Amino acid sequence: MIQKAIQFAAVKHSGQLRKWTNSPYITHPLSVMEKVKNYLPTHVPKEVKENMMMAAVLHDTVEDTDATIPEILHIFGETVANYVWYLSDTPKFAGNRAHRKALDAERLALAPNEVKIIKLFDFQDNAPSIKENDPRFYQQFLLEKHNLFEKMNLESVSFYGDENISRFVLV
Repeated sequence: MIQKAIQFAAVKHSGQLRKWTNSPYITHPLSVMEKVKNYLPTHVPKEVKENMMMAAVLHDTVEDTDATIPEILHIFGETVANYVWYLSDTPKFAGNRAHRKALDAERLALAPNEVKIIKLFDFQDNAPSIKENDPRFYQQFLLEKHNLFEKMNLESVSFYGDENISRFVLV
C-alpha cells in the first residue's frame, strides 16, 4: 500500500514544481515520508508505520491537487484519510492567511500524535528551502509554525516511549 500511496501522490503532483526550488513537487512528500520512516523506533507496530508513511506522502494531495478526502478514504482507509485531513491546509476561501492558519492550529491541536510527528517533519523539510530562497517570508513562516507548535502542545507529545518528540525534529 505504501507503493500505491507513492504512485498516487506522484500522479496527483505530476507537473507541479516546488515554489522555492523548482524541483518536482513529489520530492517534498517523499522526503517527509523518508523522515517519518527513518525516525520511527523499530518497536512501532507495522500498521502504524505504514499508515504514517502513507499519510506523509499524501499529506499535500488534498490541498494542492484534485484529490479528495473521500477518494483517499476509499483507496487507503479511514486512518490514512483522517491523518491527511488533519494535515491538509484550510482552503483559501475560508478567509485570510492568519485566519486559515488559526483554523489549522485548532485542528492540529486535536490531532493524534502520529499526525503531529508528520507535521513536524513537514516543517523540517520545508524550512531550509524557504529560509534560503525567501528570507522575508521565512520570518512569517517561523512565527506561524511557532504558534502552531505551541497550540499542538508538543511538550506533551510522546510516541512509543520516546518523550518530547519535538527535540528529535526541531534541531
